[in-house]
Amino acid sequence: MNKNENAMHNRVFLLSIVLLLNTLLGLAQTKGQSTEEKWIDGKRYLMHTVEKGQGLYGIKKIYQVTEKDIIEANPELKDGLKAGQVIKIPACKSSSANINYKTHQLEEGQTIYAVAKLYQITPEQIFELNPETKTSYKVGQLIKIPQSAQKAETTKGTIQNEKPINNNQVVQKEEVKLKANQYLVKKEDTFYALTQQFKCSQEELVSLNPQLKDGLKLGQVIEIPEVKKIDEQAIYKPVEESQISIDHKIGHICGNKPSSHPNLKIALMLPFEMDINAFLSEQSKSSNEKPRYNEKPFFEFYQGFLLAVKSLKQEGYDLNIKVYNTKRNVDATKTIVKSGELKNMDFIVGPVYKETFQIVQTYADSFNIPIINPILKPDGQYAASNQTIFMMPSELEGVNQSAKIVAHNDTSAILLVHSGSTADAEMLREFENSYKNSRNTSAPNYKVQAFQGTKYLQFKSHLLKGKHNFIVLLSENQAFVSNVMTQLNILSKEYDIQILGRPKWHKFENISAEYYHNLNMLMVSSEFVDYQSDSVKSFVRRYRTEFNSEPTRYSFLGFDILYNISHLFQSANDVDCVSQLNKEGFGTGFSFEKTKNGWMNGSVYFLQYDKEFVIRKALRVGKTIQKY
Repeated sequence: MNKNENAMHNRVFLLSIVLLLNTLLGLAQTKGQSTEEKWIDGKRYLMHTVEKGQGLYGIKKIYQVTEKDIIEANPELKDGLKAGQVIKIPACKSSSANINYKTHQLEEGQTIYAVAKLYQITPEQIFELNPETKTSYKVGQLIKIPQSAQKAETTKGTIQNEKPINNNQVVQKEEVKLKANQYLVKKEDTFYALTQQFKCSQEELVSLNPQLKDGLKLGQVIEIPEVKKIDEQAIYKPVEESQISIDHKIGHICGNKPSSHPNLKIALMLPFEMDINAFLSEQSKSSNEKPRYNEKPFFEFYQGFLLAVKSLKQEGYDLNIKVYNTKRNVDATKTIVKSGELKNMDFIVGPVYKETFQIVQTYADSFNIPIINPILKPDGQYAASNQTIFMMPSELEGVNQSAKIVAHNDTSAILLVHSGSTADAEMLREFENSYKNSRNTSAPNYKVQAFQGTKYLQFKSHLLKGKHNFIVLLSENQAFVSNVMTQLNILSKEYDIQILGRPKWHKFENISAEYYHNLNMLMVSSEFVDYQSDSVKSFVRRYRTEFNSEPTRYSFLGFDILYNISHLFQSANDVDCVSQLNKEGFGTGFSFEKTKNGWMNGSVYFLQYDKEFVIRKALRVGKTIQKY
């Protein structure tokens, strides 16, 4: 073979490799797509077979079309999807790859849905550009917004054009001499990083540097707020000088008059090596996930706990806190117990895991020491105890409190819906028992409808026009819930529909959050942090100052537990006094009731997903119903 033939052979070989890679890439990009095509009435469609548990939201993501396109091509979908059903998908794939965009920096308490409203676009447009935001996002994060989106003038927000810092835009100077109030922009700088570094807002930076309206440029020399101005801001005062503002401080309750300088000995028992995945898996009975090693979120819980210590000391408490690392290790926990140090405690917080908690629970009971678990739900695995306090409500408590709401609603057309499964039937029994106890009558003001198996969902015959239709969906089956939500979302254009959902739904991946807002959903939750309240803002400022980081739900929980329980036990060493604690912390409500396993916090929130794409507290239900 001569040189020309060799060169030709190599080119053919390389071309074959490129074609193969392109084919594989195409297959990867179209995973789940049908290849069956049909021309119907002059239009080209892909014929998709619906898989078990698949909803419109999941299908539209596969084909990059809108739900409206799918429904227009398949009018029968108004009656719901069915596994094995063949539907037409318009063969016109849209792409966001070449869309020009600008960015928005998320502010405190701001949701993706609020941002969508701010720019007068849909949440789905944001999700297409920022797929990671469907599951999580955080304060200060920059998210992409379609360039064509117009910001509503009446709403505040932070926005700049997405113009990455260009290396070619470096200020061409051999040496840049900076004044005390100047800063040279570096390659890795972002607005958020600068606001954190110089303790100011983006608005302040732009006010001092109008050129920043066009974005940051590498090598720019910008002015920064003076140090004196920073020190004058309350957010950056030393922790000792800035007390957390707490709504409705609780007085001393239940019994003895407190001493002028109450003294408490408290044990905090946490596995500091565990990370958030292990923490969350504890609440799932079916989870076999092995814990990974990290300090979070127990360290965040501990930080919130420390802020509560400082607040209590400012009120005159003399606290002696002993911290133990249980390591989620039975032997380590037994060693702590054998040391005898716990028997002198006024109360114990933790351990958080079942196998270690049961060891300390038995010991605490023998010495009549109250013991508090922050995350475990009371169930049959724990011994009967009068000293144990569970901060989390049981799995069925949300059902019980939902029944209380329905029992007090005589104006809506109420429909209870379930799939007929064993788990759903158990929830229905719990609901009906709680309803009778709340209403003191066996005559219900609701109707029950089970949609079993693969039967098409037919809701129209159950809905009333001109009346508020309140649907309580007693199911945690993702496929069933997805099907119900899809149909009700379509019908919400004709009927006034509101749905009451279960707390586990927020983990479902195949339901568009837009459905929740369209249906004015009430979602049961054991906690909620209102970032718009002055007291929460005060907490966030102090937390940032003390720890140079953002508080999480665990930070609020750590503060709430220590601050409120300390007020309870310093006045009377009697765990039964917990029944008189009925208030709210920063993220947790308190309303305790006696169970066979101890005391359970039965306070739950009902969060309102409204059509303005805002999530807010609507109700807190415990021994009473509190409206917001």
